Amino acid sequence: MLKNDLIKRTAYVSGQTTETVRLVLTATAAVTRKAVSRGEEVMLFGLGKIKVAQRGEKRARNIRTGETVMVPPRNVVLLQASDALIQAANEN
Repeated sequence: MLKNDLIKRTAYVSGQTTETVRLVLTATAAVTRKAVSRGEEVMLFGLGKIKVAQRGEKRARNIRTGETVMVPPRNVVLLQASDALIQAANEN
């Protein structure tokens, strides 16, 4: 589903205008990005939890040369899906 599809469907279900829904989703994304940049967890009701995890330094192989290289430590963003979202994914 694309962003415009999400906006249209949400507007229809909620009875709000598409412009109102667009503003809310844009603001939610901005607030979520800011929270993640500070390392905070964000709970999205009914969807799950967005959180930052730290990955340590690790060895990897350059596929072109076969040389072993060290990948530096980094932060990754994870979505821990809620039970409701997992259940929806498994419905037939």
